[in-house]
Amino acid sequence: MAEAFKGKHVVIFSSSCLFSSSNELQPQMNEEIVALSKNGNFELHFTSHWNPTSKMLRSIPEGWQAGDVVIICGAVDEDLHVAANTKSFLLAALWVEAQEKVCQYGVPAPTPEKMTAILNIVVNQTSWYYLCSFDDPVPTKVVSLCYANTYSRVNDDEKEMAEAFQAILKDGGKDPIIKMALLCHLMAAIAHDNDFREVQDWAVAPSSSPKPNEVLEGLKEHVRWLMNGRKPAAIFKRYRETTKSRFDKRVERQRDDYIQKHFRSICLSEEYKDKLKGRVVCIFDDYLTNGHTFEALRNLLVSCKVKKIILVSIGKFERGNEFSYIQRHHSIKGDLYSGAYKATFLKCEQRPFETNDAARRSMADLKELASHLR
Repeated sequence: MAEAFKGKHVVIFSSSCLFSSSNELQPQMNEEIVALSKNGNFELHFTSHWNPTSKMLRSIPEGWQAGDVVIICGAVDEDLHVAANTKSFLLAALWVEAQEKVCQYGVPAPTPEKMTAILNIVVNQTSWYYLCSFDDPVPTKVVSLCYANTYSRVNDDEKEMAEAFQAILKDGGKDPIIKMALLCHLMAAIAHDNDFREVQDWAVAPSSSPKPNEVLEGLKEHVRWLMNGRKPAAIFKRYRETTKSRFDKRVERQRDDYIQKHFRSICLSEEYKDKLKGRVVCIFDDYLTNGHTFEALRNLLVSCKVKKIILVSIGKFERGNEFSYIQRHHSIKGDLYSGAYKATFLKCEQRPFETNDAARRSMADLKELASHLR
């Protein structure tokens, strides 16, 4: 089983967010800080003109460990840059006049009271719903944020949020609050998983058409910015349209050669030619069902001799009698950057996975979280 989170939650309040011109919000801010200081989940620190955020984090106190989660509550661009350089969680303090980039990339906290509510939700999102890991031929970790089924084992709140996710990820919904709740939930899970601190390159699994999934691209860019990723260019591209997997017949999706639809239509971007060897790469996708897309991308990265791979799906569709993740080994020969390559099937291996039913509560929590982001 995955280890439970054992670190601390360190909250740094930038001086930029401590003082509000509002006669209503300033007393509220004072009250929330007092309440947080009495909450055993948090260790609070404050910056000032003489001790700015950047200086505090350059000389991290001895008590802060590698497993601690650092949350910066700020309103100026320096707070964003410090959060990115230290791979910290960023809350945008909207009760003061927050600068543009902080609003763009931080998780919005409209009031001090809502800030506290968001913090309390974030500290409880310490694990993934689904986790599978294996080391052959390179260390690989497969995780899913949420349980995605809407037809069984779910209560009404979970079903509502799962349908809202699907409306955005698959059906093109544009609800910005649900998108931000999704980002907050994702960043909280990433912040509690030290493996993500190693990631150097961030990618999105291509959609079935050459047109990228705008929602996933937006999530990836938010994460890349906040985790100090340097290169925004797409690693993978779909150069030929293919059928949407959810519309393919079940009997087709269960065939070993079903993965070839991806090998015949996906290649690597020329911008990454000879630049992925020895790198740690993270890939985002909307849903994980049979794992064919992930496996195609994983095999391509293995051919590039990457150091480590992390595969992240927002939701996990569970199938009846599912007991393992199917790893599909292929030998790839040819030009990975033009699509002129051939992937030859070698063997399948069954990899055990674990699910955490405690993480299912996050689907219900997101409804509450969305209300605090408004």
